[in-house]
Amino acid sequence: MTELAGPHTGGRQQAAARMADVMPQGRADVTGVICSARAMSIAGTPACRYTLTDGTGELDLLFLGRVEISGLRCGRRCRAVGTVGKRDDRLVLWNPRYWLEPAGAPPDVLVVDDDMAVRRVLEVNLAARGYHVDVAATGAAAIELARREPGFVILDIGLPDMSGVAAISAIRAECDAPIIVISAEEAVATRAAALAAGASDYLSKPFAMDTLLAKVR
Repeated sequence: MTELAGPHTGGRQQAAARMADVMPQGRADVTGVICSARAMSIAGTPACRYTLTDGTGELDLLFLGRVEISGLRCGRRCRAVGTVGKRDDRLVLWNPRYWLEPAGAPPDVLVVDDDMAVRRVLEVNLAARGYHVDVAATGAAAIELARREPGFVILDIGLPDMSGVAAISAIRAECDAPIIVISAEEAVATRAAALAAGASDYLSKPFAMDTLLAKVR
């Protein structure tokens, strides 16, 4: 269970239920990562919807009379408590109470990949399992974020602004975090250069998410 605190709590509390176990017509207390957000209208009333996932399922947070909730955005980890209903065959918490994980905490994992789809998949899967996640699309951005001293780095060796080997060396100069290289490049020389520059492990694309998560753990 994960403790979250925020401006709506009046204190610290614990969240428990897996989304896969949530049933309609009851109350739910869930924690996950926001994976989508949109403004909408319900029967002429402005509303906004945020979809929360914890890796076992999804739950929509629906706020009537609002077009946006400050602080709620994709990638943020959130706890929500409220009454469960259904809308369009999806489970919904209507106007739930919510708590955001502090945004200023150092990330547990820094994800570096120039492919937005890969970054998103890694971010959602890691955050849903309780990791703080920071992301970068370039080597320069990764080096800057490495100064926050993440606990772990996942890096695609094919970066748009510099060689992955140079990025590994520069990140290693900023922090001591283990670095897992992910790459479609399987050449032995590339693997050897990455490990020599300071990488801790090398995982070839495509890879199973469970394999990567096991290495992070």
